[in-house]
Amino acid sequence: MKFLTSSLLAVMAVVSVGGTAFAKDYTVKMDKMKFIPATLTVSKGDTVTFVNSDTTKQPHNVMAKDNSFKSKPVFMTGEKFVYKTTKAGKFDYACTIHPGMNGTLIVK
Repeated sequence: MKFLTSSLLAVMAVVSVGGTAFAKDYTVKMDKMKFIPATLTVSKGDTVTFVNSDTTKQPHNVMAKDNSFKSKPVFMTGEKFVYKTTKAGKFDYACTIHPGMNGTLIVK
């Protein structure tokens, strides 16, 4: 019994020390010359998937203004770009094909 109690306490200590939250997945849609949502707040380690779901079949891309992340130059409706966040900060991004199509990713 003493061994079992010690083992359980050791496991609980390891779990509580780890204390990191599970990473989450988020989606940003691109439709009608907008990023939806236009501003997204996530935690470091989370994944953001940018999906071209444009009902007008427009090509898009996504590029952080500080070049910290960028998709391929063109992706069509149904294609996506996946970005795993690695550092905290505020990242403004845009579709370089469509001036005025902007968004903000806030990583805490």
